[in-house]
Formats: sequence, C-alpha cells, structure tokens
Amino acid sequence: MVAGAILSFNFLAPTRSVTGNLLGYGYGFGPAPSTLPWQRIDASMTSGPAAASWSASRLDVFGRGNDNNYYHLSSDNNGSTWSGWSPVGTAHATSAPAVVTLGTNMLEVFGRGLDNAIYHNSSANGGVGWGGWSGIPARATSAPAAASSAANRVDVVARGTDNAYYIASSTDAGVTFRDWVRIGGNATSDPGLVSSAANRLDVFGRGLDGAIYYSTSTDNGLTWSSFKRIAASAKTGPAATTWGNSSLIVFAVGQDNAIYDNESQNGGTTWTGWIRWGGSTNVGVAAATKTVGELHLFGRGLDRALYHKD
Repeated sequence: MVAGAILSFNFLAPTRSVTGNLLGYGYGFGPAPSTLPWQRIDASMTSGPAAASWSASRLDVFGRGNDNNYYHLSSDNNGSTWSGWSPVGTAHATSAPAVVTLGTNMLEVFGRGLDNAIYHNSSANGGVGWGGWSGIPARATSAPAAASSAANRVDVVARGTDNAYYIASSTDAGVTFRDWVRIGGNATSDPGLVSSAANRLDVFGRGLDGAIYYSTSTDNGLTWSSFKRIAASAKTGPAATTWGNSSLIVFAVGQDNAIYDNESQNGGTTWTGWIRWGGSTNVGVAAATKTVGELHLFGRGLDRALYHKD
C-alpha cells in the first residue's frame, strides 16, 4: 500500500486500481471517494471509531473519550444530522470499541478492560439505554472486533499473548459466550472481522511485514483456512465490512496516514487493489455498509474529532 494525507481533509484526486477498474464504491459504484467532502463531528476521541447500521437510514458510531469510557453517536438520516454523544456506561476501556448489530434497535458493544478481559454491553432500544457491562475472561493484547454470522449469533475476535487471533462466540444474542478458540496468525494489529454470508466469517490483521492477512471460516468459526496475504504497507490494523453475497471490503491506513480500501466481490479470490481515499489519521478507521454501493467511512482526525464520508 502506498501512503498519504489529515482527517481535516484535502484530498488528492483518485487513480485507478491495479486492475484498471474505475475507483469508487467498489467496482464503479458511486463517485470516486477522494472527490467527496468529509463531514466533521465534534469530539475529543482517544481511540479510533466503531460503526454499525441497522436500518436504511440509521448509523451508530462509538469512540472512547478522555475519561476512557465509550460514547455513542447516532443519525436517523444517514449522517445529515447527528444526536449528541451519550455514554455507554462506565467502561474504563483500554482499547478502541467494536460494535455489531443483530437487528432493529439492537447494538452490542465490545472493548478491552483494565484486566485485559473483553467486556460487552448491549442495547435493545438503539442506544437509549444499556444493560451494563459483562466480562468475557481473556488476556487480550488488542482491541476486539465483532460480527454476526447467523441469527442471534455474536462473534468477537481479539489477539492473544502469543499474537494469534482467538474467537469467542454466542448463540443467544450475547447472553453467554463459549470459550475462546484459537484461529492462529502472527498479528501486529487489532483484528477486523466481517460476515459476508450465512455462517461465514473473515478475520483480517496486519502481519510482521505490514501486509494485510485474512483467514476464512464457513462453519461459524469452528474451522479456519490458512491465512492469505494482501500486499500492503499498513500503518494500522484493518477494518472490514461487506455488502453481502461474499463481497469483502477492507480498510487500512497507509504509511502516509491516508486511508485506503481494497475490495473483493468473490470472497477474496481476487482483489481490486488498494484505492486511496485520502485523509490523515494515525488510528484505525470504521466503515458501515447498507445497500450495494452505499458505504459510510469514519475516522478520527488529527484534531481528535470524528470525520464521516459517504
């Protein structure tokens, strides 16, 4: 991955991917990312963001504040206007947050605690109220990543003390979690996790060489493929999202602090090559997708505010 630019943002014009496809929202959908303006949302974030969407017009974003608690921001009109920031309980978080939605109004937020365990908190009313933090015993050395590969299922991945990724899963909407299962890898970053089809999970991470690696499970995390390499020189760990039907979209920050994405429409068999979105950030980013071609990207700027591009 070549490198680039601030989240307070003046962007270079886009180029073509290595395959020659026009750049934009994956395979020619929508305008090129570098031509669109960024929206600044006041904040003083001490982590990268997490983002989710549970309806055609809804966006939910989370970040860690100066007091190490997580805060929640939402929009019911795809980011035209935003609610104020509201706390997600008292977290004492030591990592960026992760979030997954299981359906309308349902949010499950994850983070690492002072004891390196993974904690989660759920809301059934779109973040108006929260159930309280519950712990999943762990010795995590990264922030978590979360996804859902089936109804009422929650999957969370974190890096262990051996630098491998591990997965813990719930089949009762986060009420209880099974013990951690080792996925493998030799990771140097927080993970990214996405489910692009029923029972499928893809975990992404940065390797020792700065490239992005990913492993796939098609049985809800019981077994995993060997890790495959996507050439890159990433400064941060990846974020992953999908439009479904085995599409994969992975974001990372380059050595120039610009944001890049790489996309596959066939479950990772082929990739478009890295597309430069621009910006300037030094922490991981987040993305939320809706219908095919609609993507919302979030990052923390150098001024620690939240920035949004769609």
